[in-house]
Amino acid sequence: MNVLKQRVVNLRKQSGLNFDQDVFVSVLLCLIAGTSEHLILICPRHHTAKVTHMATEICRLIFGFSVSRVTCHESQSVPTFVDGLSTAIDADAGTDGGPSSSSHGRMDSKDTLTPARHAATGSSSSGASMSRSAYPISPVDFTVQRKSSGRHHRVHHHRAQDERKKRHYASMPLSGGKAYRLEQALVISQFEAANELVQAALMELVVTNEIRMPNARYQAPKPFLTIVVLPENEYQHIIPSPLLDQFFISYRCTDASLAAAGAHESMDPSTSAMPRRAAHFSSHEIDALERQAKSIYVHIDVTRYIRDIIVGLRTHPRVTGGLTARTSEDLVRVTKLMAAIFQRTFLTPELVAVAVEKVVGHRLRIKTEGRKQEIDTHDVIADIIGEILQVAIAPV
Repeated sequence: MNVLKQRVVNLRKQSGLNFDQDVFVSVLLCLIAGTSEHLILICPRHHTAKVTHMATEICRLIFGFSVSRVTCHESQSVPTFVDGLSTAIDADAGTDGGPSSSSHGRMDSKDTLTPARHAATGSSSSGASMSRSAYPISPVDFTVQRKSSGRHHRVHHHRAQDERKKRHYASMPLSGGKAYRLEQALVISQFEAANELVQAALMELVVTNEIRMPNARYQAPKPFLTIVVLPENEYQHIIPSPLLDQFFISYRCTDASLAAAGAHESMDPSTSAMPRRAAHFSSHEIDALERQAKSIYVHIDVTRYIRDIIVGLRTHPRVTGGLTARTSEDLVRVTKLMAAIFQRTFLTPELVAVAVEKVVGHRLRIKTEGRKQEIDTHDVIADIIGEILQVAIAPV
């Protein structure tokens, strides 16, 4: 724990960003999972903008990711939503504009302000003028094939080694049209207001790591992370359980934790605003933690303890559902990842207890007894988890 705290202190100084340690750990857990895993951040509604900004800056400044920031609304169409997630790649950018070996990718974050480009072919340059810097600096770009004026424009693949996965895909259209790519980190706010079609589009993306449009196919880069910021007590009966179940973990930001993180938010504004290409938390460190997590020893008694917790939660009289087989698997994985972060070589009941709320907090469906606006759903979930942890027999 002391090693982690010292590392966070150093990262805050290096980046000039005073972030919430638990938000950083939540992002790190998703990145060292070895697959594309995703995160939900829950906070009071009046803090959604602050949490969205913090998540964006952690991805951009600490991990060196290219970031797309999208705000949803009820009348938003799927093409508009997807427009906000992707960036145009200049045809003449080439592969020589790639990153140095220590870079994760392009650092610019963006908002979804571009017009829908999927509705018609042969779009004008106005959409391109609103696009952000499009050089394929990311070590893992990907290819999109688009139809324009009744023709297919093929995209060339150029491969080079990258530091982490030994693969580098750059998109270069031969003639006409534009290639687009998803950013490495997607930060989505006000998703509780999104309509069912947009929810389905995000479901497709997090399940298949790609999203298909009538005239385009977007593949997720590697690494890839989606962070959805949700207001507490306002999403449980709006976002379907199958979609929530696809998110690896969640973390609830409280007023107290956000006040502490904001105390020195402008510690070094010039450093915080400066675009960077080198990650402060390198991919070597992520790879090392990923390897360490795979070697964590899991005693059979801890496995039974985890099973008893899940069974207890499923059968609790106030729980109506939400826990699938994926939940049990994720709880084991998250506990092993936390053991790696905290420099442990085996799982302990204490780590399991910390991991439970991260894994089940956004998944549990509870009985509201007709009082949706009168109860704090997350406090009820925390109470239910506490009850089960008290009765479950922890191994010695």
